[in-house]
Amino acid sequence: MNASGNTFIRVVGLAAGIAGLIVIVFLAQLLNETKKELATLRAELTEMNQGAIERVSSEHFASLDKNCTWCHRDVRFLNYHGDEASQEALVNSMLEKAGTKPSEAELRQIHGAMDLLKCIRCHDQHTIDEFNALNPEKQRHMFTTMTKMPGSGLKEADSTRINAALHAVQGF
Repeated sequence: MNASGNTFIRVVGLAAGIAGLIVIVFLAQLLNETKKELATLRAELTEMNQGAIERVSSEHFASLDKNCTWCHRDVRFLNYHGDEASQEALVNSMLEKAGTKPSEAELRQIHGAMDLLKCIRCHDQHTIDEFNALNPEKQRHMFTTMTKMPGSGLKEADSTRINAALHAVQGF
């Protein structure tokens, strides 16, 4: 009985060792696949981020390129969506730090470009240009539709401000 008990313990130990080895191999394969997926995801996110940066670099954002991107990367602006008062304070602070004094027209374009940052989350320059070409009634209707979309972050009150921003960046 003693010999059969030792044999049983050895068989159970061997089976547990084999099962442990199988689990380790499985986890190693799972980890390797996860690393591959993570690398693919990083590449996709980099590509998406680059697309957003290219949208920020469009003609509507030339004032930001001229006045801001020599200190800040384009991507820094993608997350800024402050209200009018915080935007005014931010721009004045940055201009003071940089020691520059843009003209009133350039200031309107800077503020307009910052307001349009809300738009590039979903739209490219072509779409923004098409929106700007619409008559005011159609713009209001489209803007009302956009405010109701989940995740848009737009309020009905933003309509006038964004419309003014479109005119400001185009020099009207």
